Amino acid sequence: MRALALTDVLSRSEHSRNCKDERNNQNNLYKVNLRNNQLKGNIILGNYGNLTHLDVSENSIEKLDISALHELRSVRCARNILTELTVCGRNLVSLIAGNNKLKKLTIEPVPVNLEHLDVSYNNLDALPEWTPDLPLLRALFASHNALTALPDRLLTQPSRLEVLHLPHNRLQALPPPRKPLNIVHLTLQDNALTALPTSFFTNTE
Repeated sequence: MRALALTDVLSRSEHSRNCKDERNNQNNLYKVNLRNNQLKGNIILGNYGNLTHLDVSENSIEKLDISALHELRSVRCARNILTELTVCGRNLVSLIAGNNKLKKLTIEPVPVNLEHLDVSYNNLDALPEWTPDLPLLRALFASHNALTALPDRLLTQPSRLEVLHLPHNRLQALPPPRKPLNIVHLTLQDNALTALPTSFFTNTE
């Protein structure tokens, strides 16, 4: 497994003229945008403890491990060829990881601050079991995967979820919803549903 340091990409910048400057840069680096480059292979990022925003979208990364970046709030890694993604969930607010080949998504600890999750166009057969336990989650996009079922409590837990976008999966049934639900946009076309839970529309109005 190849470990990529951000200094590999930033080595030509004036911030890495000497070792002292490089260490200071690591400590002060908060936002990094590496979108639309030629990053590839398996990448592990560490030693950037203050990093809060990372964008590595539109590359050719296969596996990404950023579990050591405990301050991350926003991660964008869409349009790679990721099969595995490992993220620290301690401060995570937004994760956009669509258009990959994800089979394994690991976020630890449970990202209780997460508001926006996009894992559309991947190869996931299930959503994380902790999805119903996210009190701040407002938007969940997971279209074009291989989902056959949803976590049992996804529609029964009181939550702030407003957008649930799940078309083009293999869902065979839905967990029964329970008031109060805040969902205003529910998309389920092109699944394998044969029936809806009793009083589904009453409890989602």
